[in-house]
Amino acid sequence: MVSAAASTYVNCVILKASRAPYLKCKTPNEPSPLDPVQPQSRRAPKDAGGHVLVAVVPLSVALLASSLVLEDREEANAKERLANIADLSSAEVQRWLFIGRQELTALAASSPTNRKDFPPELKEEIFRILKQNFKTFEHVYILDLQGNILASEPKPPPIQQWRDLEVYTSTVSGQPSLSQAIYDPQAKTASYIFTVPVLENGRQWGVLAATLVDSPQEQFATGIQTEDNFAFVIEGNGLIIGHSDREKLGEIWTTGKELYMEDIQKARWVTDQGKRLLCVQRPIVISGKVGTPWRAVACSSESNVFSALPSARGVIRFSLLGSLALAIVTGTLLSRGITEPLKKLARSAKQIQSGRLDHRAEVIGGDEIADLAVSFNKMTDTLKSQIEEIRREREMLDAIQSSMVEGLAIIDESARVLYVNNAALTIFGLKASQIIGQPLDAIIDRSRSAFEPKNAEALLFDAVHGRKPLPVQLEVTVLRPERKSIVISIFDIFSELLPKSRGLLFRDVTEERDLVRRRDEFVSVASHELRTPLTTIIAFTELLLDSEDKGKVPSEWVERMRADAQRLAAIVDDLLDVSRLRAGKIVMRLQQVSVVDAVREAIATSHATDESHPVSINIPDNLPTVLADKSKFGQVLTNLLQNAVKYSPTGRNVTVSAQSHPDTKHVVIAVSDQGIGIAPEDQKTLFTPFHRVQRSETVGIRGTGLGLYIVKEYVTLMNGEVWVESELNKGSTFYIALPTEDPNLEQPV
Repeated sequence: MVSAAASTYVNCVILKASRAPYLKCKTPNEPSPLDPVQPQSRRAPKDAGGHVLVAVVPLSVALLASSLVLEDREEANAKERLANIADLSSAEVQRWLFIGRQELTALAASSPTNRKDFPPELKEEIFRILKQNFKTFEHVYILDLQGNILASEPKPPPIQQWRDLEVYTSTVSGQPSLSQAIYDPQAKTASYIFTVPVLENGRQWGVLAATLVDSPQEQFATGIQTEDNFAFVIEGNGLIIGHSDREKLGEIWTTGKELYMEDIQKARWVTDQGKRLLCVQRPIVISGKVGTPWRAVACSSESNVFSALPSARGVIRFSLLGSLALAIVTGTLLSRGITEPLKKLARSAKQIQSGRLDHRAEVIGGDEIADLAVSFNKMTDTLKSQIEEIRREREMLDAIQSSMVEGLAIIDESARVLYVNNAALTIFGLKASQIIGQPLDAIIDRSRSAFEPKNAEALLFDAVHGRKPLPVQLEVTVLRPERKSIVISIFDIFSELLPKSRGLLFRDVTEERDLVRRRDEFVSVASHELRTPLTTIIAFTELLLDSEDKGKVPSEWVERMRADAQRLAAIVDDLLDVSRLRAGKIVMRLQQVSVVDAVREAIATSHATDESHPVSINIPDNLPTVLADKSKFGQVLTNLLQNAVKYSPTGRNVTVSAQSHPDTKHVVIAVSDQGIGIAPEDQKTLFTPFHRVQRSETVGIRGTGLGLYIVKEYVTLMNGEVWVESELNKGSTFYIALPTEDPNLEQPV
């Protein structure tokens, strides 16, 4: 048997010759620090066959590598040569098309309007340009923008209906166009329709169209045409519309149709009519081209590409055959000691590969191959346990993700979608094939019109591209496939397998938002329906109090009726205000308002001037006015004063004070009481709708819990702020900060 060092050396030589020339190979007798120390009795005996193999294999590999290098060099040279030919062909055809169209466009732009016939000078100019650039043509038309033929030459025109021709409709929009090729097999010519807009004073009034009979094959070098080299122009269906051999014009090249769909920047070997060809293609860029674009193709036969190889290959083949013969003889001698155990081990590996993880390799003898079989069996045991653990974890993860109501997507650091669960696909009405592997930017860009608000995609882009600190949560409305309200949470995923990845969690809150909307609609409708009868009741109670017959009904009853009706009307007004706030129908009419006057009016409106709760005003005379809505500002002060009186024991003072802050251009108004105070846990939710403090001291105090919510919303709409400072059993102070001027106005420097 060959020693382990010899086997290592052979493998190293093969690797060095094929892929790693920089590798340094250790000779069989040279010790290595990585060689395991083994008892001498277990070493395989050296023999002559091993030395022969060590000598033959490097020589064979070197010869084979030389052949491969020579082939690669010849192929690379051929690819470069063909690429130059294809580039030249593409450039020449583009120049041919560009010059002719530019002259036609200039002529159309300078021609008189409302032509009903071709005057001689216009006809001669058009024919001169067509002959100069295209050599042959059949018909020329002047059309209006409705597809009607105003003039044609010669007459009668063969094309009567232009309205539905794509080459015409494209030019009506101002774009010069070129139709697809129309091949005539009898005349062996390809014809095209060229259309350019006709302008007057910069405005298009018609279309100039010409049916040209020409072929691009005359526009690039034909000198390369030999038995083994050729160049041509094809369309997407494989139609040859230009060829260095004119006899090939009009043929359908099936191989070219397949080549047309390949990567345009790569050379490719193809087989055409039993002959292998190396082909290079380049695009022909034509602005306004209708249908599939053109491509220039240059090809060379295999015999031409490798014309320099036959003589070198003969020497290489002879040397290689000799080396192989020697290797076969040597391999036969070694097969009994090495090949058979290795074949058995290979068969065991195939069993494992097919999924039979219970199979074990047979351990024979005590040499290195036996050690390899033992290690192989241990590896199989470890592999089996790890695969089983991975399978259990995968099944558990799949069960969790498939049962999630929320949609889940995972993106990498470049925002490319790596994973999406079924719930997310259902929410957006998409298929996994439309999302997996695609950039999230492109997916959202395709659905840009399907999101509300308009800046939703911008907010999402900022979050997924790291322009906002995570986690981020935003709510959008998806309009397709059906209208849904979605809360999107973006968060970082910390994993070595998914570095710098992010997760997106989609929660469908459509039903929740629909319930809120229906509740608000109900409150709005009910409030409007209640307001009218309440107004009537209040009016009639006031009439009873003022009438001469009021003695027939006890006045305290009527007063009670009026008070309860007014309280119910106030509740309805609060509900209407909340409904308008949520619907965004509150309009602020900002103006300069005197704080002192507003406070006095609020005191009078809230009836807070009785002796049970004296109100004191502490406002300086030089206090500046604030920019506010006078009515809404008064309602804010009234609500705060009523709360101060409502939650203060009889006889306690209520104070209204104000102070100017010129540095921030704000005035801060404070309403203080000496009431029961507010606990810290209640202060967090004090300004939420329908919130009421639940304490023994508040039992019997009526209210809806909407007053402070309305206060906060109104102050916010007036560009202000509101906050509270309170201590239990000592009282509360509500602060309002309002600007003295419009904060959105730019100040002069």
